[in-house]
Amino acid sequence: MNIKYISALALLLPTVVFAQGKPAQPGPPSTQPQSVVDATGKVVGEIIAGGYSGASIKYLLSTGDFVVLSATPQGLSNVGVIPLATSPTSARVYFREADCSGDAYLTLGLTPAMQFTRHQAMVLQNFFLTPPSPPACPAGPVSSDWLFVRDSLDCPYDPIFPGNAITFLAYYGLGPSPLPGCAPIPAPGLTAPMSLRGPLTIYKRVEDLAAKFKTPFFIQ
Repeated sequence: MNIKYISALALLLPTVVFAQGKPAQPGPPSTQPQSVVDATGKVVGEIIAGGYSGASIKYLLSTGDFVVLSATPQGLSNVGVIPLATSPTSARVYFREADCSGDAYLTLGLTPAMQFTRHQAMVLQNFFLTPPSPPACPAGPVSSDWLFVRDSLDCPYDPIFPGNAITFLAYYGLGPSPLPGCAPIPAPGLTAPMSLRGPLTIYKRVEDLAAKFKTPFFIQ
C-alpha cells in the first residue's frame, strides 16, 4: 500500500471518530421510588420489595410512623394469614368488648410474622364489626379489612401473673352471623389465662383499608 495513502488514512481516522461523537455515558440510576396506587390513583404506599404478583410496601400511618404491608392487585395484608376461628377456644385474636371496638389481643403463634420494623402490622381481612347491608346488584360482597398496629417496644401482656386475669367477650372468627368478623363470646365470656396460651400481644385498631382504598391495585 502506498505510504502516502497510509499517512492520509491515519490523519483521517481521528477526524471521523471525533465527528461521530463520544460514546454515550450511562446516566445515574433513577431515584424515583415506585408506588402502589389504587383504582382511583390514590397512592397506597412506596414499594420496598417486589415480585410478579405482589410487593412489600411502606405504609405510612397518621402518626408519621410506618408499617410494612403485603400488596397484591386484590388488596393489602400482613405477612402470613390470621386464621378465622370457628369457636372461642380456637381463636387467635380476642377482644374485651363485645363489639370488638377496643384493642386486639393476639395469642402466640407464627403469624403475623415479626418484621424488621419498630411498628408491626396485623390486617384482619373480612373483619365485619357489624354485618354489612346487602349490596345493591350487581355489586359483590362488601369487604372490611381492618389494620391493627403495635409498637415492638411494648411488653406483652401476661395474664398468668396475679391480678392480670382478663375476660374476653368477642373474638375474630365465625359467630352466629354467616359472615366472618366480630364474633361474640357467650356469657360469662372467656377468661385468660387460657390453657397453654402464654403472653398476649396487644394491637390497636387503626383504620379500615377496604373502605379507604378501591381495588384493584397497580404499580405506578
